[in-house]
Amino acid sequence: MKKIDLLLLRSFFAPFSATFFIALFVLIMQFLWKYIDDLVGKGLEVGIVTELLFYLSASVVPLALPIAVLLAAIITFGKLGEHYELVAMKASGISLQRILLPLATVALLLSAVAFLFSNYMLPIANLKFGTLLYSVVQQRPVINIKEGVFYDGIEGYILRIGSKNPDNIGINDVMIYDHTSGRGCSNVIVAERGEMVSTEDGKYLRFKLYNGKKYEELSETPQTNYSKKINREQVRLQFEELEMLIDLSDFGFEKKDENLFKSNHQMMSVAQLRYHLDSLQNDLGKITHGTQERLQPMYSFMKKNFQPASAAPATTDNFAAMLCVEGNAQRSAWFRRAIDEARNAKSTADWARSQQNYLKERAMKYSLTLHKKYSLSFSCFVLFLIGAPLGAIIRKGGLGMPMVVSIIFFMLFHILDTIGKKLAEEFAVGTWQGAWFATFFLLPLAFFLVYKSANDSALFNIDAYKKFFKRIGTWGKKKQNPITYSTPSE
Repeated sequence: MKKIDLLLLRSFFAPFSATFFIALFVLIMQFLWKYIDDLVGKGLEVGIVTELLFYLSASVVPLALPIAVLLAAIITFGKLGEHYELVAMKASGISLQRILLPLATVALLLSAVAFLFSNYMLPIANLKFGTLLYSVVQQRPVINIKEGVFYDGIEGYILRIGSKNPDNIGINDVMIYDHTSGRGCSNVIVAERGEMVSTEDGKYLRFKLYNGKKYEELSETPQTNYSKKINREQVRLQFEELEMLIDLSDFGFEKKDENLFKSNHQMMSVAQLRYHLDSLQNDLGKITHGTQERLQPMYSFMKKNFQPASAAPATTDNFAAMLCVEGNAQRSAWFRRAIDEARNAKSTADWARSQQNYLKERAMKYSLTLHKKYSLSFSCFVLFLIGAPLGAIIRKGGLGMPMVVSIIFFMLFHILDTIGKKLAEEFAVGTWQGAWFATFFLLPLAFFLVYKSANDSALFNIDAYKKFFKRIGTWGKKKQNPITYSTPSE
């Protein structure tokens, strides 16, 4: 039996490793397609792109593991069923549960590894990836000055180049508007031709211009209101050669501080999530208690004792009795006071409700992420319980039918998981119900498939369904044309 277990393990890990890396590749390509507009044109170095893809591959491991386990289980037991090895093992007295035992143990171990990875490695990977992605998105695109078009991508300058030489260095019909003085378009440079190159460190853009003119507007008082139409002194300079530098420091890559993203729920472990959940619950309690204390003085008129003048002295809390004994002026004053206190109470209650909704939403995200760490890890074992009996029933190996079936069931799992997440985010169900929604739905299906596979059910046998429908058709024809028996005549 140990040899059979080793054979099963060897048959399982080969498609598992291949499927795992294929799933990683597909998920990474999906990410690149999503953020392609933010990455293209930034002039990123190969090291930054490689680092970004590395952290991305780590962040999608929890999604790649379940589909790898599902497809590997279908392929493994599909091959055993296709070559009648599974039938031979059952004929020798080995039950399906015993055959599933070693691979089920491996699936449980993979679930544990997935949880440990999600708890310790995934928060770090998400933090690194989120910080690096934000830094890349915030980086300004590289300079791409087109011919005959005004380019305003450099802060403080507007450039226009009539044409470029084939070497992409020489330029013709150059026009530069300098707005760095903060006085509008007060400095203009026009040249017939020139050269445009970046410095070796990439921090400056060097222009070397020939045969041009420079127009500059002078002013001794920079605080002058330039919206007024007044005459100012202007200097016109004609040059044969002029060299200028434009600062490109804003175009350099700058990695943001990771501390800006540490409060995000995706960057936390289980212990950190539990700690923040407790803090949020305490904050909710403080808001509720503080709101009650702030609202209590606003109902002070409810505690006053009113004494009707016509009757014997008596104490009452009835507000209507006060209105009967007070004069018109006093009654109006009480009404104004009641309206003001009602408005104050409403604004206080609205503020408390908005704060509570904000804290509840944050608590929901923390709680949902906490339960997802457990449910997504346990889904590896659930999908194995679905894939193994499916492979035994289908009895097809390779990447044909197993691939189609695994994609269908993984899409079902992903759709159910998304539905549960949306329901939890809308507070239609609890966070633990939303996180475990797909698992609760697929677990009975897994036990049903195991039961059918153990009894050699022809669940996906097309010929069995054809025979079933043929029997129904034959039975219907017999009902339409009943057999009649004639009695012999005397």
